Amino acid sequence: MTVRTRFMPLIILLLAVAALSGASSASLPTITATLHQNSPCPPTSGRQFCVDLTTHDGLARNGGIEVDLQLENWGGSTLTNPKIVLSWAADPVGAGPLSLQLASPAPSSCSTSGTGVSCSFANIPGVGANGTPPVRSPVVQLFFTVAADASVTGVNFTATGTAKESCNDGCPGGAAQLEQEIATGLMPFGTDPNSSASVALGGNPLTLNAALNTSSVKFAVPAGTTPFLAKFAASQGPTTCFGGITCTGLLLDTDLSGSPPSTFSIGNQILWVATINSTTTNVDAFHYYDPVGVTASAQTKTFTSTKSFAACDGVNFVTAPAGLNANQDYFVVNATATSFQVASAANGKALSFTQSGPFSASCIRVIGDQKAEKTTSCDPLNPPSQSPALDAAKLTNSTVQVCLWDTGNGHIGY
Repeated sequence: MTVRTRFMPLIILLLAVAALSGASSASLPTITATLHQNSPCPPTSGRQFCVDLTTHDGLARNGGIEVDLQLENWGGSTLTNPKIVLSWAADPVGAGPLSLQLASPAPSSCSTSGTGVSCSFANIPGVGANGTPPVRSPVVQLFFTVAADASVTGVNFTATGTAKESCNDGCPGGAAQLEQEIATGLMPFGTDPNSSASVALGGNPLTLNAALNTSSVKFAVPAGTTPFLAKFAASQGPTTCFGGITCTGLLLDTDLSGSPPSTFSIGNQILWVATINSTTTNVDAFHYYDPVGVTASAQTKTFTSTKSFAACDGVNFVTAPAGLNANQDYFVVNATATSFQVASAANGKALSFTQSGPFSASCIRVIGDQKAEKTTSCDPLNPPSQSPALDAAKLTNSTVQVCLWDTGNGHIGY
């Protein structure tokens, strides 16, 4: 999101969604999957099995997280009635409070157990005389809602795996005994105040925050939606933006590319909020939508796409035909519901290019320059009846809160 001046006192705001081409993207957080196992793996004595505990590090301390569990059988005999009990505690010791709640619906093989979660697995065959170890169980993905105090820097997880010993191994008294292996691992939260990420969980609203310009993105995830990773970041962006406009430099970058196509709609819009330095509420926005496929025809100087560019003011090519440049903004001209041409100036002459075929491009749309795109709502529970829409309200004589609503994001951007 970049605030910029076009014609005084008009202020323009640039919103970057997912991968933003033609402008400097904010630094989206990197989420790392870290595998923790019992040590040594495999054990040097007893049943030869390992407990795999995978944490996803760098997520926000408020939102959703994912922890994965798996068992590995390195021995020659079957692991009988295997189970993993997962428990946790705040890091550092004494920090808090920390709340983790298993998200619904939970895997059918798992249930809450005291202060933890217990997951049962089907018997895991041994490797056999000619097998190559290990034989692995299916992965169990556990999703939690998390709420942690600022003093909590991470979560210490303990995964305790058990399996019944085969009496062929010489059980005392002929009775099967439980054998146990334990994996422990720290899941640290993200530390960048200007970027955050969370697992978006069905049936839950989500807010991702950045300290820069008190920026945020807010949205709800319909119940039953498959969990997906959501990322958000705020940074200082380019000083020259679409159409050669001088930018003041606030850039918001949002990646919801993992969301199913039906996640967002007029009734469930995405809301970006930021505070900008301005003495006027005369604010517009430029929104770079996620890239979509386009097909170029050199003979007609035309592009076609299943996503309409008719409402787009500009286009930025991620990949471009020969004669045009990738990562460069162009103006959209002569657009229909299924086709468009590009020019180097607004209402300019259509540009020629010498290559046909499939390419990728982002729609650039001005939001707020038409009366129908104005709204007075910044309440996530009270979205406007149209999309996109923009609200700008004075906070002080020199600051304005800008709220931008849209349904275009991730796989459904156009």
